[in-house]
Amino acid sequence: MGKLEDLMLEGMLTELKATLLYAEAEKRATDEGYANVARMFKALSDAEKIHLNLFSRLYYGRDATEEDVENLKGKVGFNVGTTKENLNVCAEVEDETKQYIDAANTAIENGNPGAYVVFTQLAQVGESHANACRNALKHVEKEEDMQPEKIYVCPTCGYIQVGEPPYRCPVCDEPGKNFIKY
Repeated sequence: MGKLEDLMLEGMLTELKATLLYAEAEKRATDEGYANVARMFKALSDAEKIHLNLFSRLYYGRDATEEDVENLKGKVGFNVGTTKENLNVCAEVEDETKQYIDAANTAIENGNPGAYVVFTQLAQVGESHANACRNALKHVEKEEDMQPEKIYVCPTCGYIQVGEPPYRCPVCDEPGKNFIKY
């Protein structure tokens, strides 16, 4: 396996870990009485699954199957904390952003523009996730739920918009009317 393939597999594992963590964080937020934060974690988990499938298409040439997910689960570990701790994890994106930018450069060096696009877009999308978590964290730090705002996820790249959907996704140009509402 070459370096680019290793980076794609690493990307799949990173996104699977986030998918699973946010699914568990959704349950924790619900248990702690943060229904709107739980809804945001659901949107984040689904967005991370979009990312997982982007990497799976690069690596396997298809969306990840349940069997793929089961096989990869043993390679990821995570700890579910309190809602506040989980939001803090989500709010920190610098390492992942740098990792994806470096991987995008490797994709270009290896003549793979598709991988370049995925890595570049996910570096940008990560900031939208972090911003949503930072906003929710401000409320949870005051021991209150976030406002019951609408949350929208781009079905193509996983970009998250709180409030109203954009006219077009600022990352991949998907029309806002196609965004998934939570």
